[in-house]
Amino acid sequence: MSRCTAPVEGWLASVVENDFTRILSSLRRGEQPTAEMRPTIARFLATAVIRTRTARSYMEQIDHHIAGTVVLSKLAPELGWNLAEMGTAEVERLRDLCQRAWHSLPPRPDQEASNLRVIVRQSRQIEQQLLKYVWSVARTERPALLIGDAPALALDLAAHGSG
Repeated sequence: MSRCTAPVEGWLASVVENDFTRILSSLRRGEQPTAEMRPTIARFLATAVIRTRTARSYMEQIDHHIAGTVVLSKLAPELGWNLAEMGTAEVERLRDLCQRAWHSLPPRPDQEASNLRVIVRQSRQIEQQLLKYVWSVARTERPALLIGDAPALALDLAAHGSG
């Protein structure tokens, strides 16, 4: 584990996962989430979503595609370029040059820390959105098909003899 990931992993373990573990047994018993549980549930789900391979891939793709535009938007004012007065082809050529220049640079030593800051910031934004939802636990005595708009279910197949 690198120096950068240690504080984030510590935060995930102590604030996110341990807090959720404390309420998980009551949720598994079918108890409905209380208002006090909502932040813990939202934080756990938000960090789970943002830590997926898919989310990381999206972040890398976004970085790859917007690098030239970001570099050009920072560089143009410093060089006195008025992009609004330039033709589309010229702006695109400059953007492509900036894109190639950015991608030719060696990896930054603080890139991992930067990525972790984005992950934490994004998880906090998702958490705020998730706090707007009403959470409930569905429970049946027999196996049942549960459907919903976009449900997230944890299934214990071993308890039903299927695992």
